Amino acid sequence: MYSWKTKTGTKQRRKPGLLDKCVGAEAVANSAIFVPREYRGEFDSLFHSYQDILTVRIFIVLEEVM
Repeated sequence: MYSWKTKTGTKQRRKPGLLDKCVGAEAVANSAIFVPREYRGEFDSLFHSYQDILTVRIFIVLEEVM
């Protein structure tokens, strides 16, 4: 979130993140993200930079049942 002052008051806007930029990526639980194959490299790079505080487990979804 970032903010700036205008004549009419303070404005705020949220910076778009990877979930916003990568079509089809979505948070499916509090700590689970569905990432389409074409964006996996971007998420892997992000998670690698936080490897000291994150544990990453990757599951490959072959079929959605429902």
